[in-house]
Amino acid sequence: MTVPEASDTDTITELREVLAARGYDVDHVRAALRAGRDIVSTSTDLPVHLRRVPEDGSLGTLIRLFLLGQTSPAERAAAALAPLPLARLEALGLLGDAADGVTARVRIVPHGRLLITCDRNPDLDPGPPDPAYVTGLNGPAVLLARMTVRRGVANALDVGTGNGIQALLAAAHCERVTAVDINPRAIAYARFNAELNGCHNLEFEVGDLFEPVRGRRFDLVTCNPPYVISPDHAFTYRDSGELTDSLCRRIVAALPDHLAEGGFGQLLMSWVDPDPILPAADSGCDAWLLHYRTEDPLTHAAKWLRPQNLDGLAGYGDAIDRWLGYYGRNAVERIAFGALTLRRRSGAANWTRLDELRAGENSASAQVLRVFAAQDFLAANPDPDALLDRRLALVPEHRLDQSLHARDGEWELVSSTLTLTEGVTFSGAIDVGAAQLLGRLDGTRTLRQALAGEQTNAEAAGMARRLLELGFLELR
Repeated sequence: MTVPEASDTDTITELREVLAARGYDVDHVRAALRAGRDIVSTSTDLPVHLRRVPEDGSLGTLIRLFLLGQTSPAERAAAALAPLPLARLEALGLLGDAADGVTARVRIVPHGRLLITCDRNPDLDPGPPDPAYVTGLNGPAVLLARMTVRRGVANALDVGTGNGIQALLAAAHCERVTAVDINPRAIAYARFNAELNGCHNLEFEVGDLFEPVRGRRFDLVTCNPPYVISPDHAFTYRDSGELTDSLCRRIVAALPDHLAEGGFGQLLMSWVDPDPILPAADSGCDAWLLHYRTEDPLTHAAKWLRPQNLDGLAGYGDAIDRWLGYYGRNAVERIAFGALTLRRRSGAANWTRLDELRAGENSASAQVLRVFAAQDFLAANPDPDALLDRRLALVPEHRLDQSLHARDGEWELVSSTLTLTEGVTFSGAIDVGAAQLLGRLDGTRTLRQALAGEQTNAEAAGMARRLLELGFLELR
């Protein structure tokens, strides 16, 4: 496998400009592939994509070349990339000669305003994938990106940066970002991606977790580690090589020491159920753990070992049995996955929350900040009536769905469901009185003032507390 060369900044800048001019962006590529919001695909999607994307035309050529890994006639590739000569891209390690044209030696995936370069789909090349394989855009990376708090701060750290997507996103709202990965190939890709996206406020370090930044503290830390619980060390991005969930426990134990006061640390992790991973009581951090799913060992093994094409079926069953044997020897009966957010708040009684995660399609940053502010207030004001004299506002990002049934010539309300439409999309049933009360919570009146006899003070305070905890309401 190759790694892209980031030293020729002029060529990389020209490549960015050419791709933009040809419409190689998330909207046009999604439309061509008829893909979902995020361009996350597997090898089994390739035959479908190839039949949708035309062979001619500059955008079609670029999609086939850089996204789908197909060989392109040299003259067609040259026309699509003009005026940038192919030879300059070959010198960067982006293109290579093929029997009937040129082929991309990397993959370039649009995501939001970014272009993410990573290794080619491993199923396109002969032989087993390299352990140092650098993966591209995937569901967990998108989940962490949406959960991350986006506010202007001085310093951020991305641990296990991989292709650098979390570091690049942080660079838009942080003065300085440090990206760390134990895989030198990942750092090479992250460095190239920073140049390709015109981000110049990043620094890169090769090393294990927090070792390269020992003694430093940050306002934001993100981490998408090799959290898969497995007996293997086949892929650096997936397998830690440590016993069961010990790597994630080591990260959570070390993270508080690298957070500045008021700083947030956010990571994805797996743990052996039913023992969730939380910071120590004396860590100086508040914690919000969002549980996403729990799987039995067979489901977990089958998912991570599943071959991308029929040629990979040989040995699939044996690999599953090997993983199941490992789980049996280590008493692993269920494996949980989720996202943990920590906030450094020293000199106070810290709190911990556990909730179920239902990830939406938008940033959860504002919601995370509301939840932490609400939990601070509730921890400091344990009296159930404390909310009655506070001004509250229902956030705009909500939806009320009502189910009606016709009876005796009239429509009868059967049920109402309130859903948060941003970030972590919590939802739950509410009655008519609660819905009417919430409609009056616009930040101009207290909860007590908004009551109009539909509910008792205790009922209203209980409902408001729960909705405040989940981010439906905010304190004014």
